[in-house]
Amino acid sequence: MKPAHLALAALLSSSLVGACGERPPRSNAAPLTAAERLNALVSLGTEVEYTEVSAVNLSADRQRVAVVDRWSPPTVSGEVTLYEVTTTERGPDGAERVRERARYELGPEGWRLLGTEVSGRPYVAFEPPQVVLPPDPKVGAFWTGTHRVGDTTRERSCSITPSSACEGGLVSDCVTAMGERAVKLQQHYCPGLGWVGYTGEVELPGGALMYLSSESARRDGRPLPAIPEG
Repeated sequence: MKPAHLALAALLSSSLVGACGERPPRSNAAPLTAAERLNALVSLGTEVEYTEVSAVNLSADRQRVAVVDRWSPPTVSGEVTLYEVTTTERGPDGAERVRERARYELGPEGWRLLGTEVSGRPYVAFEPPQVVLPPDPKVGAFWTGTHRVGDTTRERSCSITPSSACEGGLVSDCVTAMGERAVKLQQHYCPGLGWVGYTGEVELPGGALMYLSSESARRDGRPLPAIPEG
């Protein structure tokens, strides 16, 4: 989800934010249904901390910032469960500033981003909501979407690929085009754990590329699996 780090938040907003669940995968039961697979990847989280690493054009000068995602209690509305996630940056002195607030829903149409409030600016809805994980998340799934976000239009294409971060892990691998610029984002999910990290690439004005990734992710103080380098 950045001074230099806000580039990805400003362009793609809170697509970085994932979910961390507590449901362990079943081993001696019938195969999971599509809804059960999705719920194993996306469920209620409380607090996730990680270090965001960024570098322009793969420069050796890498910037690091501590990031915290905090989840509010979910609310149920019909067939969907609604979540709000507040993302903050933590400075060296421990002080935090809000980077963004994002609203999500989990339901029959998958795990979807509804909209965001970035850096104190007014809330902006994604029209239609942006699918982060489809209703049946499995390797080979593919989807596209055209989204109106404020006064911009974004063309997005995504697929599900395997993640080596954990057994049964999946990657939501997406490319979002905004005119001549694009954002590439690979978010890793593990069954029973949820979101465990990401890598990304952002086209900046002038043609430079910013590379981003997460490291040392922890959920409620417990380490999450490390993701492979992008």
